[in-house]
Amino acid sequence: MGDNYYPHQVGGHGLLRRSGSTPDRLFKPLDLKEFAMYQAVSCATTPADVRALSRFMPQYYGAFKIAKPEPEPAQKGEGETGKEVTEVQHAVAKGHRARMKQVDPLPHLQAGIDGSCSCGMRHNTGGDHGITQSWLEMYNSMRYDFPNTSCNDITGLYTCLEDVNARFIQPCVLDVKIGTRHYDDDATPEKRARHMEKSRQSTTAQYGLRLCGMRTYDAVKNEVQTVGKLSQNKLEPHAVPAHLRAFFSNGRELRTDAISEVLQRCEELRAAMAAQRTLSFYSSSVLIVYEGDEIASRELAGAAGSSRGVAGLWLIDFAHTQPRVLPENDDGYVFGLTNLSTFLRELLASRDQPSSPDPVQTLAAVAP
Repeated sequence: MGDNYYPHQVGGHGLLRRSGSTPDRLFKPLDLKEFAMYQAVSCATTPADVRALSRFMPQYYGAFKIAKPEPEPAQKGEGETGKEVTEVQHAVAKGHRARMKQVDPLPHLQAGIDGSCSCGMRHNTGGDHGITQSWLEMYNSMRYDFPNTSCNDITGLYTCLEDVNARFIQPCVLDVKIGTRHYDDDATPEKRARHMEKSRQSTTAQYGLRLCGMRTYDAVKNEVQTVGKLSQNKLEPHAVPAHLRAFFSNGRELRTDAISEVLQRCEELRAAMAAQRTLSFYSSSVLIVYEGDEIASRELAGAAGSSRGVAGLWLIDFAHTQPRVLPENDDGYVFGLTNLSTFLRELLASRDQPSSPDPVQTLAAVAP
């Protein structure tokens, strides 16, 4: 894979990578807790309220490792080359089976290289508390124990996910951190205090959301423009609508087609989140994407049988997701999605307002 880093990343901590042999996938440095979420959500016994969220998540393809570069034969004169990513050995899956045997009465969990899971139990309809509790125990154990590793050393391991931007020519991307609490129960007192202060000083406390970086496309100038998360972390609450308008503007017009699709998806996710009582999604994000190229957008909108249209909204980042301790919605996720939906509806209502010719200039003007 070499140094083929993902070019459309706008947020997050670790650098994303991609492979030339699988251009529709990306590779994210593996985090134990996030890996557990992707593994557990695809099990046949996953509670129905959690399984309902899977359609908002990028397709998961399993855990991978990057092989060390091997030199080519000297006579080829091509220097060194890197192997493409290779699947973690089947011993990993066997390790999960061994681990799952310790969780009674959940049956053995089969983990395939495509990331799918199956077990001998019927699908859970959400009415069997015993099955849900066993699934939670299995999921929680996976959050702390990656199989067949020494002291959980996961260096060089990656989670392979669908690249939701792969079908776009000029992807426009916005990372929005959702919720009012951004630490899990494992956080130290110092980390909790730091995150609580950050929430108070950002839009998190008032709206339950914080913009964390964006990539836009100016169709007039044919230029890609980016805004980093550090500048958006300092946004005053009144500046959020201007940033969203700038994101959905292409220098010529407001992309109401993309806004409409994102709004529908946002409201569907909000309903699914409001219905689930199993997990708390701390410090998770939604990734908003749309096609910035005008010709490609028209083709996507007119494609017969198109399953995703010109835009999408995806649930991402599960490093701090955990079993819910309290029955009420304690993560602020529904609150944040409700406010995001309100902002999007207001954008549509203001479609006749003139768009900024330079989204980045607009962002600079509203930044404190």
